[in-house]
Amino acid sequence: MVSMAKKVKKEVMTKSEMISMRNAITNEMETAKLTMIVQRDTPKYKGEPFTMMFQAVNKAVARNVKPATAKLLLYLCSEVAYGNIVSKGIPEMAKDLGYSDRQVHRAMVELEELKVVIKSKNPSDNRLTMYHINPHHSWKGTVKDRSKQISIVPKNQLDIFGQLPEQKGIILKPDKSFE
Repeated sequence: MVSMAKKVKKEVMTKSEMISMRNAITNEMETAKLTMIVQRDTPKYKGEPFTMMFQAVNKAVARNVKPATAKLLLYLCSEVAYGNIVSKGIPEMAKDLGYSDRQVHRAMVELEELKVVIKSKNPSDNRLTMYHINPHHSWKGTVKDRSKQISIVPKNQLDIFGQLPEQKGIILKPDKSFE
C-alpha cells in the first residue's frame, strides 16, 4: 500500500527566461533576464463586510411590502451582524433612517408577519428585544453556520411563503407582470 503525501500548494509561481529586446536609445539588440510572477488575486470582498441575499425570497418580499418596510429591510441587511443578529433597537433604527419610532415599529411588524424578521428576547436581559433576519432571506456568516441555524430554528419561523421551505419552488414560478 502506497501512502499519498499531502500536496503542498505553492502560493507564488515564478518563471525566468532570457529575452531579447531592442534598446530604445541605441537601437541595438540586448538580452535581459525576465522574471514573471504568477499569483492569484485575493478576492475583492476579502475583509469587507457583506451579506448574502437570496433572490427568490427578496422578489417575493418586494411584491408584498410598503416602501418604508422595504427601506427598513435594506437597512437591516446593512446593519446585521454575524449569525443574522440585528443589534439595534427601534429608536436607533428610526434615527438612522429619519423615520419616527412608530413608522419603524409598523414596518418591523410587517416584516415579522412575513417571517422575514424573527423577534426574540435577549437571553442576558429579558427586557430587551432582539431581531434576527430569517436565514432563508439573507445571511451574514458562513454557509455551514447558515445550515446549522436553519436546522435549529422551528420550521414555522422559516415559513416565509406560507409553505414549508421545501415547497417554495411551487410558488416561485416567474411572474410576467413583475418583470
